[in-house]
Amino acid sequence: MVRLSLTSDDPQRDCNEWLSDGLVERAYGSRDRCLEVQEDDDPDTDSVDIGRIEIEGDEATARVTARGGDVDGVTGELELVRDGDDWRIDDLSVPLLRTLVELGLRSAEDIPTGGLDCVVQQLRALPDAEFRDFAYRLIGQRPEVQARIFELLAGCEGEGGVSLLRQAFERGIVESLREQDATQERIDCVIAAGRERVSDEQLLELLSSEDPQAAAAQALGPAVAACR
Repeated sequence: MVRLSLTSDDPQRDCNEWLSDGLVERAYGSRDRCLEVQEDDDPDTDSVDIGRIEIEGDEATARVTARGGDVDGVTGELELVRDGDDWRIDDLSVPLLRTLVELGLRSAEDIPTGGLDCVVQQLRALPDAEFRDFAYRLIGQRPEVQARIFELLAGCEGEGGVSLLRQAFERGIVESLREQDATQERIDCVIAAGRERVSDEQLLELLSSEDPQAAAAQALGPAVAACR
């Protein structure tokens, strides 16, 4: 069951048979959300080695090592619970979660170059309980986890003393202006005006809103207009 859950591309069985109700709730919030997320994801590993297994009544612990895929070599413990005649995965150890998260962030497109180490260091400093909550929300692709990543980026200083959050935000602005065939002079003007008008705290609010693009367009409207 552990091997199938970690390598299968069958969301129905994973969400309904192999994961406990508690794990589904912690990571995804609901089984419907579990199915939605897993239908868009490919398995993270090719195979799984099962090491030590300890069973005590209706609970068990299994040590696993992932082989191949994006999480090759990740080793840690899973907690399982008995459900009738079957077993379900009920929890992942914090060391396993920490390794999984760090590997996952390496492929994240919204973390600027050079920002990974800073974000990872902040995550390593989180207490286990707080990190566990973050990790499960990240696995479940919960909307609120993106806001937490933005907060971490706001705490990372990039080139020229500009936060990595702002660098990521400005990269999107530059790409948009270039698609409009804007001159470099206009691009520089918009970026400078944006830094003057919108603080990092305001950026966090904009990017965490229900419609970040609309909120950003409204906030930067005067800056863009002034640079025409």
